[in-house]
Amino acid sequence: YLERYEGVPLPKIPNLVEFGTIHNLQWVIAEAKLNQAVELVEADEVWQGELLLHDVINISRKIGYNSLQGRAYRWLGNAEVQRSQVQTSLKHYLTAYDLLENSEFEIQIAMTLNNIASLYMELSDWDRAKTYLDQALKGYLNSQEKYDNSLFLAIMY
Repeated sequence: YLERYEGVPLPKIPNLVEFGTIHNLQWVIAEAKLNQAVELVEADEVWQGELLLHDVINISRKIGYNSLQGRAYRWLGNAEVQRSQVQTSLKHYLTAYDLLENSEFEIQIAMTLNNIASLYMELSDWDRAKTYLDQALKGYLNSQEKYDNSLFLAIMY
């Protein structure tokens, strides 16, 4: 985005999967694979992205990195939404929330709750949707980090 919209050239970024492998840093490998998976899902290469996400989940589960596992499940939910698999998406988002709930990643928690609320809206379960949306807004607005993301806030409202 920096290069495309701001005209700022980006330096060559190292292959972090390779770096993590050389230095036996499983968390670096998993984080790098999550970034690759996100790019694939956003480019509508959902199947390839999902394969990487499952790899991220396996690695993060083995090393006890719950917040990464939660983020991967949230992206699995996003991938399923792209394929209109509402129930499977909901299952992945709820799993993500369970993994992220006690983490320090308040914005990830709020985004996950917003994803859950959106699916309940799609299912016309307005009471549940409102409950999750209220919880997302409360977490975002009361965060110690004092986030300033007006687009995300507008989406939640």
